[in-house]
Amino acid sequence: MLPDELKDAEPALMYDSVYVFAIGLQTLEQSHALRLSNVSCEEELPWDGGLSLINYINSMLKNC
Repeated sequence: MLPDELKDAEPALMYDSVYVFAIGLQTLEQSHALRLSNVSCEEELPWDGGLSLINYINSMLKNC
């Protein structure tokens, strides 16, 4: 839960988060073939593109 002084910023923070994630996926898609797969809460199977996605997001945030 956000402190009271940040409650008005919550929609903007959510928008920015989704935007950064979408740009990260878009960038990842240029170098990796993205495909749908079933996921399970029972098994701990990492997604192959996960590390690359995090790296793209982090590099984008450093450039802001």
